[in-house]
Amino acid sequence: MHQVSFGQNKESKKAPIVCDYAYIGNGAKIHGGIRIGTNSKVGANAVVLTSVPDNCTAVGVPSVIKGKRKENVMK
Repeated sequence: MHQVSFGQNKESKKAPIVCDYAYIGNGAKIHGGIRIGTNSKVGANAVVLTSVPDNCTAVGVPSVIKGKRKENVMK
């Protein structure tokens, strides 16, 4: 979506990795050497500082994992 920000971590100089079929909402900020898992979702305006497991949803500032999806979106 639009106005999404990706950034490196100052200490490790690593950038985020976004896996297949991940959805990232408007205005989300994703920083550091973290992984956004396959079929996961990041809510609008969320600030993600830790990895999001496969099939999970992250929301809030800072983000928290709110649940795991029972099945994959893409088969």
